[in-house]
Amino acid sequence: MVTAATSTLSQHNETPHLDWIDLSRHLDVLADRVDRMDKRQSRTVSLVNETPSSADEIIAKAFESDATIFEIGEILRSTLLGRQGAVIVTLAQADADAERLQKLQLLVGYALGHNVNHRSEDQPERALFEITPRTDVRYGGNGENASSIGPHTDGSGVQAIIDVLGLCCIAQTQGSGGQTLVSNALQAVLSLTEKDRTLLAQPWPRTNPYDRKAEPTTFVRRPIALLRVPFEFSYHPQRIRQALDRCGEATPERFEALANLDAALWRYSTAVKLERGELLLVNNRRFGHGRIGFAHDPMSPRRLERQWISWRASEARLSILRHE
Repeated sequence: MVTAATSTLSQHNETPHLDWIDLSRHLDVLADRVDRMDKRQSRTVSLVNETPSSADEIIAKAFESDATIFEIGEILRSTLLGRQGAVIVTLAQADADAERLQKLQLLVGYALGHNVNHRSEDQPERALFEITPRTDVRYGGNGENASSIGPHTDGSGVQAIIDVLGLCCIAQTQGSGGQTLVSNALQAVLSLTEKDRTLLAQPWPRTNPYDRKAEPTTFVRRPIALLRVPFEFSYHPQRIRQALDRCGEATPERFEALANLDAALWRYSTAVKLERGELLLVNNRRFGHGRIGFAHDPMSPRRLERQWISWRASEARLSILRHE
């Protein structure tokens, strides 16, 4: 059921096919089982503190062959693999508690594919939501990072591919700023010169934020943008610039192409200020995302829970078929 947006939307340029879907009625049908998942005697920790694979296993047992889960997955897949590529989902009313929202976010991830996370040296069994509220001194900590972040994709510098990014609003700043950017990378790349597009199609090195000691010879190298069907986009301006410097591959021509890309991504961005209970899902291989800076209030912090989702094998193939 597509509804009018409750979020505050400001359009920079053309809309990046951002859609809105209210799934609260679907999820209300599953509410009792969502609550019961943490009340089993065998459970020692909350579902939201499990590793992603363990959480998916628990959800699978509770919702095996569930028609509502299947319906949710079909609704969202058709949006994310179709023309829109990004959607704001209403999970629950704004008065829902934080843990309920996290559980519903995990449930949506399971409906779409697999909830995933990256192993890191200091947190090899890190829970999916641990990175946001708890400051990680090695990574800088997202929980209190209030600066502006330009358009990028997640997982640019790691071997694994993140197909869908989820950002669930647990608490939003009441002051100015804090909007989440959704960037139509295809339109941005098409607006560039042929010279820039040719450069972006070459493999570019990227540093890995989860392995600070990695040597340049181990850096992931992949194209930033491939104008093919399906369109592929993988970009993080900071990680790529760092890697170019460390690999001795920095040239004025490359930095100019990156500057042109950054400017184009901002031009083709929409800024949306998510409200509590809303989940933004973005096709992470076709769209970028970012953030407009805000004033951090330690007494009432802004909190968005980040979620990474990978398609199941059959769905990854479906993604290709829908573009052929």
